[in-house]
Amino acid sequence: MSTAINAQPDKLQIFNEELLKTPRMLENIFGENREIINRTNQRIDMAIESLHVKRNTAKNEHEMAQSALASAQSVQTSLAGAVNLAPLIERERKARERLMILEQACSEARNIKEDYNGLTAQYSQEEQNYFQDYNNFVKRTSSALEKYTELIRQSSRDIAENSIIAGRMGGIGSLISSERIISIASGIAQLLRGIRSSGSTSLISQLLMGLGTLGALTGTGITGGNTGGGLLGTGINLNTIPVPLAGRVVGYNGDWKIQEDGSRIWDTPEDTRKLNIEQGNADPNFKGTCGIVSVENVLAMAGIKKSERELIEYAKSRNPPLAEINSTPGNNGGTNYNQRRELLNAHGISSSIVPAPPEKPDINMLANAIEEGKGVIISVDAGRLWRNSESGGHAIVVTSVRRDSHGNILGFFVSDSGTSRNEPFKYYDAAHIARALTGRPMNVTDNKIR
Repeated sequence: MSTAINAQPDKLQIFNEELLKTPRMLENIFGENREIINRTNQRIDMAIESLHVKRNTAKNEHEMAQSALASAQSVQTSLAGAVNLAPLIERERKARERLMILEQACSEARNIKEDYNGLTAQYSQEEQNYFQDYNNFVKRTSSALEKYTELIRQSSRDIAENSIIAGRMGGIGSLISSERIISIASGIAQLLRGIRSSGSTSLISQLLMGLGTLGALTGTGITGGNTGGGLLGTGINLNTIPVPLAGRVVGYNGDWKIQEDGSRIWDTPEDTRKLNIEQGNADPNFKGTCGIVSVENVLAMAGIKKSERELIEYAKSRNPPLAEINSTPGNNGGTNYNQRRELLNAHGISSSIVPAPPEKPDINMLANAIEEGKGVIISVDAGRLWRNSESGGHAIVVTSVRRDSHGNILGFFVSDSGTSRNEPFKYYDAAHIARALTGRPMNVTDNKIR
């Protein structure tokens, strides 16, 4: 039974990570809409300008026709009707009609422009309100999912503990487990109240139709509508997840941020927003630079500015090189833990290989190094970390650790140059990081760098 429950937190974590990406996707869509609006606005301005040019030309032609007709009329008066005025009268009439048509067109174009500006201003305001509502909704939902996931994990731990008790004390363990499950279920029921009463319901309903598809793709059973669900057979859906109690900072204890749910986060993952989050941009022949970018980011956290390109050039200049340089673009720039140590040491940051082989690192070593304020680079299996078919080692920087109120490690914040792009930091639970570790040593700075 414990195994069945444990299978769900991973799926919830996947869904939560995908959910957190959707505001950026929505922002991109709105950005494209704004570009269309701007291009349309430019075309309207060009059309108005063209009409004004034609109107001015028609005005000049009409004035010339009027002048020619006036001159002819003056001559006719002096010659007592010897001049034929009919062609000039016709010319003036046509010039006047053309001018009137173009003036009317210019007036209508100005009205269209004013209407368009009014509509786009209204759209921009509504877009801003909708995005704000949706962003708040995602934050509340994500935080609720995190709390719900932790409740499931806690119930799994309790079930596992009570199973041992049951083996020693007969049926008492089952009774304890059942009571605990009832308590957890009660907590979940209290947690999962309706969200509709606290947001822009119409907007959220529309957007959740798309999120339902997202849930189906990740296999969580989460839906955006009123039916379906499937979290452990509860039929829970996103429309019933409330504003959570967890996630808000309520205090500080040294370098720790205390969350409202009692958990605490060391340092501030938000402080890593200026790190390099996308490898392979410095040189098209060097795309496998996860280790080099990790070194760049550790140096940045220590206040030392070195670009990916500078570090690539330095690595290439050494004999032997401190990175792969004679392979395919996808492999060029690859490093091992010894090469990363040399790169760090060469740029003023002394570091060590932790632990010394053949001992393998674990999440406790990782958490302790982070909490000492040291820079840490770990080696992970890309496929296990990203939950896909990728293979091979991958280097990332671990920036922060999160513990519960009892000191248990809940998870880690990382800066991942392989997948982050618009995400300056990502959060993984402790079990996920433990599974992703390759067993190769960590690069750990000898001194506190932040």
